[in-house]
Amino acid sequence: MTHAQLRAFHAVATAGGFTRAAARLGVTQPTLSGQVKALEESYGVVLIERRGRQARLTELGEALVALTRRIFGLTEEAEQLLAAARGLERGHLRVGADAPYHILASLSRFVQRYPKLRLSLSVGNSETLIRDLLD
Repeated sequence: MTHAQLRAFHAVATAGGFTRAAARLGVTQPTLSGQVKALEESYGVVLIERRGRQARLTELGEALVALTRRIFGLTEEAEQLLAAARGLERGHLRVGADAPYHILASLSRFVQRYPKLRLSLSVGNSETLIRDLLD
């Protein structure tokens, strides 16, 4: 089983047919059909009953699409997480300073620019801050 085969099956199952799924994925319908057929043949199963232009999931196909929804849902969540981190829309910045007046103006500008990030400020003497940093 390859990722491409699972993706092809998932597209057909969620689009309701091979033609719509192929358009959604930007591949040809024969390519998509071949990927689904290869998946079925590699396990000796039928996932989609084909009747002319109609495609209907078998019971096994229904069970598999429940799994692929979770798989591709998690993939989408991972993409959103990484995109948010790249745009500094998510995360936690920890800052240490030996006196608050040295850093407050900078932190204020940072919070205005990146309001979705969490911010923590630790104030202490240099020795304490260096020990905390190393820990």
